[in-house]
Amino acid sequence: MNIKNVAVFFVVAVGSSGCVAVWGSAHQITRADSDQFVVRYDPSLTSSVRTQALATAHCKEFGKVAVPKDSGMPGVLLGIIEETFACVPKES
Repeated sequence: MNIKNVAVFFVVAVGSSGCVAVWGSAHQITRADSDQFVVRYDPSLTSSVRTQALATAHCKEFGKVAVPKDSGMPGVLLGIIEETFACVPKES
């Protein structure tokens, strides 16, 4: 194999390895406290509907509601989405 083939093989191997092997599931919760819920996920394995449900359940534990604040691709994690939710008091 020449260097070009090795480079292509490496890129394909890393790109197709997926995050499930690293995280053990379709998503990874990176922060979860009474004020905020942050989750990273692979959109080919789960959806924003699922992450909203996770955030809602988490914030409900504190008597709060989940409000979406940010969504994007963090750093060099190609194809991975990170969503941030604020846990805010329920409106009366």
